[in-house]
Amino acid sequence: MRSVGLDLGSKKISFCEVKDGVAVGRCTVSQLSELKELLGSETAPARVAIEACREAWAVQDQLVAWGHQVLLVDTTRVAKLGIGQHGRKTDRIDAEVLARAVESGHIPVATCCHRLVES
Repeated sequence: MRSVGLDLGSKKISFCEVKDGVAVGRCTVSQLSELKELLGSETAPARVAIEACREAWAVQDQLVAWGHQVLLVDTTRVAKLGIGQHGRKTDRIDAEVLARAVESGHIPVATCCHRLVES
């Protein structure tokens, strides 16, 4: 299964895919639909890590619909992965750190999964 990290920014999404410890794909897009060539339903299944945030639920729903497994990362524990420890906080680097953590199996998954359902 593919190992992917997504960093969800306010105006862009950074994508990184890692295989055997090497980044094999990167891009930055302005909306999730632009990742359809890389993560759409016609692509190989992936484990995709994203930091838990308000937007994460909508992204998770779309990725699951496309056939991928989503790992919501506990934001209080991302520093343990190395996010921000390199002195340069960038979305591109953070996406790669997430993808590497997926591949190595060291994702601190968010434990609270309660969702509000709109009526």
